Amino acid sequence: MKNSNLDKNAKWLLLIGIIFLFLFPFLLPIINKAGIGEFGVVGDAIGGITSPISQLIGSILLYLALKAQLSANEIIQNQIEKDNAKEQEQHDVEQIKTLYSSFQDTIKNFSYEFSNENSKQLLYGRRAIKCFLNDLEKMNVNIHNNEDVLMFDGVRELLSILKSADNLFLRIDSMSLQSQYITFYRNLLQHELLFNIFPYQDLDESLNLKTQVCSKCSEFHSYYPPIIFDKLKKLESKFVV
Repeated sequence: MKNSNLDKNAKWLLLIGIIFLFLFPFLLPIINKAGIGEFGVVGDAIGGITSPISQLIGSILLYLALKAQLSANEIIQNQIEKDNAKEQEQHDVEQIKTLYSSFQDTIKNFSYEFSNENSKQLLYGRRAIKCFLNDLEKMNVNIHNNEDVLMFDGVRELLSILKSADNLFLRIDSMSLQSQYITFYRNLLQHELLFNIFPYQDLDESLNLKTQVCSKCSEFHSYYPPIIFDKLKKLESKFVV
């Protein structure tokens, strides 16, 4: 309210000054010319005294105007930075959505032809992964020998999936710490790994069916080749507790 009255008074003074500026030449003829000379000396004295004051006031006003401009520029810059941060976060979220969708597709597209004495069945996704790893141990393959297990396309495909999960964790962690999406996507990725690839650890423990220690490497890696199990343990260290 106070600023509004001040602006109104300033506008009226400016308007009166402009009107007086245009009317002054027309008022000269009615001024007493005989006393102009005397008034001229007084005017010079007044002008000499008020000129430094008016210049000082002008400098102060200029300083205040520049200060206000700098404050306005700072507000605008802060808003631009906030908008850029929000836009960057949205870009990161869209990118993570795409990567997560691609990660899900790689799991769903994992295929394995399961066969028994009676029939053959082409499996996909989680069931294919579990059956492939379970059968791998029965194929007379030394699962502790990386060269042997890497001969199977399924092992290389699983390692590629786990590498994608690791890269996705890194991408999520590169987001701003203020982002609300970090925990959300970490939990999604954690669930995807536990449900589709990890051994049934919780189920095994609840039923007292925990895998015995491997006699060769002294690890509880079940029927998982150590080259895969080690990757799983590395990913597990990134899980949200």
